[in-house]
Amino acid sequence: MPLDMKVKTETGTYETIFPAISATCATKAATAAKVVTITGYTLTAPQLFVIKYTAGNTANSPTININGSGAKGVRLGGAAPTGASGTGAAYCAANG
Repeated sequence: MPLDMKVKTETGTYETIFPAISATCATKAATAAKVVTITGYTLTAPQLFVIKYTAGNTANSPTININGSGAKGVRLGGAAPTGASGTGAAYCAANG
């Protein structure tokens, strides 16, 4: 499902920068190599993803493999999530 990502400009208005793709990941929390399948989607770069980990994340430096495209590093606040920062259901953005 596409989401419009917006940034606030200097004038206080919001501009759409590009759509993000949202998906869910059911990979176990302790598994670093997360896998997501998005039916009907072909990976293109650059692309922003918002991933909800339904099982949470307790792994350090997790990766995400979308539709078998190969592992990509996950970023949360500009850094790789650590086990402590990713407990419980978490939303993370990955740049594909």
